[in-house]
Amino acid sequence: MLLFLPSPPPFWQGGGVAFAADPTIREGSVTFAQDAASKRVTIGYELEGAPAIVTVDILTNGVSIGSEHLTHMAGDVNRRVEAGAHAVSWQPCKAWRGNVVADGSVTAKVSAWALNEPPPYMVVDLTVTGRNAVRYFASAEELPYGGVTNDAYKTDLLVLRKCPAENVTWRMGGPANETGRIGKRETAHLVTLTNDFYIGVYPVTQKQYFNLMSAWPSFYTKRREMRPVQSLSFDLIRGSAKDGYDWPKNGSTVAEDTFLHKLRTHTGGILFDLPLDAQWEFACRAGCGAALYNGTEIVANDNPVNLDRLGRCKYTGGRQDGDVAYPADTDPDVGGTTIVGSFEPNAFGLYDMLGNVWEATRDWYQEVLDETVDPNVGPLQDPSKPWRVFRGGSIAEGANWCRSASRGPKVPSENNKTSDKYDFGFRVALTVTPDAIP
Repeated sequence: MLLFLPSPPPFWQGGGVAFAADPTIREGSVTFAQDAASKRVTIGYELEGAPAIVTVDILTNGVSIGSEHLTHMAGDVNRRVEAGAHAVSWQPCKAWRGNVVADGSVTAKVSAWALNEPPPYMVVDLTVTGRNAVRYFASAEELPYGGVTNDAYKTDLLVLRKCPAENVTWRMGGPANETGRIGKRETAHLVTLTNDFYIGVYPVTQKQYFNLMSAWPSFYTKRREMRPVQSLSFDLIRGSAKDGYDWPKNGSTVAEDTFLHKLRTHTGGILFDLPLDAQWEFACRAGCGAALYNGTEIVANDNPVNLDRLGRCKYTGGRQDGDVAYPADTDPDVGGTTIVGSFEPNAFGLYDMLGNVWEATRDWYQEVLDETVDPNVGPLQDPSKPWRVFRGGSIAEGANWCRSASRGPKVPSENNKTSDKYDFGFRVALTVTPDAIP
């Protein structure tokens, strides 16, 4: 069993430091009007206090009409807004109540989320720049295009889920008798993350990488857009420590011409980064203490039973017989990396946390972690072990490596192109702090 302290209600409750002037919607400021001809509804509101992220729900007789009806909204909604008067437009579904809603029984509920306590979902439009590129949603069902499984979130949009980790104490690592455990690197110990954090619902795909970098560096080319980007090194994603981009020594700075720098510039300075080692495991487990996040265990390294529902490894189509890589033009349904989101998600709604590609984290590798290592920072570099931590296993590994506790060291400059594995990738994260969202 995974240990969480305190448990269970505080796991889901925020306890962050509030802004000096908490944002609020001025009482009595919400208006609701429908144009008789177009049926379009205009919702007005006034935000007081600090800037906030604003979301809107539509109620009929005090009950929400359902998040599936809320995706056709525009204006100052689902985004960061400044104090003052604002307007939102909403086009009701034509099949809902004859498209007429302004009859007195329908109202709008406008909510202001402090920037250090944002909504559960963040979406970045990689084809639009600045603050307008970033939208926030109160639930997965409110996401446009029918939710996170739409192909748009694997190509031109980047979707992240907020993990409720603030001040939760939990057990990182696994039991000594867990099948597949690899040495002392997975020693169980208690950790406490200071903040909630967002993390990508999927690993970054080749099309998402292309949208910002104008490059296709990956080995696998057939139906490449929605396969994870790979054949990248840590240094290409974030920057080299020898050049002054050394987390945690040099803080959150990243090198120009890296994906993370481009993403930060694209969104007006939002401090996206790689997840911390502990953040990655917290997100992967999603409250589950078993080896696999669906509550099951590994049977044997060469036996993918249980794992076959969650991700692709060497024995579920990742490699050919004899541990040989599939050709670059292999269809993802046949072998090599697979389309992201092809397997079951975990309880946080995250896909591909196990298998497909190894995922880079920010942390320097340390063989044994214990309570003396701050999980919010990670260890400083050990000159005798100049490696970064990668997580989750891949298409080139057996089942033993594709577990929630599995940690592997990788040379930061290695891009994996010369080793015939083609299995290094990453997903984006954002630690939720008062200054994370400018």
